[in-house]
Amino acid sequence: MIRTTAAAAGARTPVLYALGRAVARAAVPVYFRDVEVLGTEHLPASGPVVLAANHPQSITDALVLGWAVPRPLHFLAHSGLFRTPLLAHLLRLSGVLPVYRPREVEGAAAGNAETFRACRGALEAGGVLAIFPEGVSRAERRLQPLRTGAARIVLEAEAAHGFELGVRLLPVGITFETRTRFRTRVLVRLGAPLDAGAYGEAHRRDPREAVRVLTEDLRSRLGALIVDLRWEELEALVADLEATYREDLLERGAAAAAGSRFARTEALSREIARAVEFTAARRPEVVWRIGRRLRAYRRLRERLRVSDRFLRGDDAPSRRRAAVTLGASAAAGLPIAAYGALWNALPYKLTGRVAKRRAADETKLHWHQLTWGALFYGLYYPPLLWAAWRILGPAGAAGFGASLVPTGFFARWYAGRLARRRESLRLAVLLATRGRRVQELRRRRRQLTAEIDAAVSDYLAARAREGAPEEGT
Repeated sequence: MIRTTAAAAGARTPVLYALGRAVARAAVPVYFRDVEVLGTEHLPASGPVVLAANHPQSITDALVLGWAVPRPLHFLAHSGLFRTPLLAHLLRLSGVLPVYRPREVEGAAAGNAETFRACRGALEAGGVLAIFPEGVSRAERRLQPLRTGAARIVLEAEAAHGFELGVRLLPVGITFETRTRFRTRVLVRLGAPLDAGAYGEAHRRDPREAVRVLTEDLRSRLGALIVDLRWEELEALVADLEATYREDLLERGAAAAAGSRFARTEALSREIARAVEFTAARRPEVVWRIGRRLRAYRRLRERLRVSDRFLRGDDAPSRRRAAVTLGASAAAGLPIAAYGALWNALPYKLTGRVAKRRAADETKLHWHQLTWGALFYGLYYPPLLWAAWRILGPAGAAGFGASLVPTGFFARWYAGRLARRRESLRLAVLLATRGRRVQELRRRRRQLTAEIDAAVSDYLAARAREGAPEEGT
């Protein structure tokens, strides 16, 4: 049965939302290495707001958004989540409102009309709605076509108040450093708001056209906050450019964006995607030529099994120094890393295996890793601590328990550091045994970089002549 409780979208914060927020506050810093939030100055401290975010990671996006935004949020979610009566009841108590898809639900129009009334009630009470207008999560690095629901909610609420309600429509870009890895970084960028009042005259003339225009404007603002590569055939080329050229740009200080190194890296990724599409539309022969040479360079590099970062300079590390460094790193951290791995390996491995089997695709993997990890660690730690209590006593068990999480994190970090040291040793061995091949690869990289530099200069000059694309912040 379709049922939406308008009271659920009122001004008061639902009790279960507050509880879920507390859980998110505890879980997000553990699962993610960092969640960086930029553009908070665009979020009003009070008054009606609709947050419209991209949707790269399914339910995890809601968790991250609820953590990043200080104001209580009323999420809109697809009605499939409401099929189980108990879950539907819990979602409504958390202030979540269902959106019905006509092809999936009989009577969807009536249900959505009730949801829209609840949304209007929330906005009239000065609340904040959060919606993912793509409607689905996809692994591609581009926005899916936006549904018109966000624009309709905003404009209908404003129209009921003579376009004086003051609703702000904020685009929100969510970017994950990787789609699969535990302890990855996340960037949340709040863009400049769209003022719904500016669409009042257009809505009075033609409500449907006003919804279309506002949706297009939202898409433009939202696409400026993330990597939005509209040409699918260019995706592999952009990935190769990021892997080969982005660090060069970062070292030259090309990223003027505020924030952390990851925020600057993400800004460069967005600019690389724009540059490729811009150039492909005007000088496609340049894009395809660079793409062909990038692929050839990558094949040679993979044949030697050398990462690009070791080919940027002309340094030639000695085998002895690399071997001593590797040995020193192994000796210094091995006992702590082995301890952390010993006591955390079982739930860690179980979480990874089960999450990969249960996740339908990469857009669900973070959520499955987070929830299954909470389950497995929650079942594993209590009996382990009970056994420590019996053997070591209260003080010993407390010390043992306090060591589990930090040493587990250290073991992961240590494994990555050791892998980099091994790669440095491998490069030293290659330089000694196949030095001419490595130097040839470095020469090719320099030529390739020079060609990309020339294309970037042409792109910047052409963009200056035609006018820079509008940013979302």
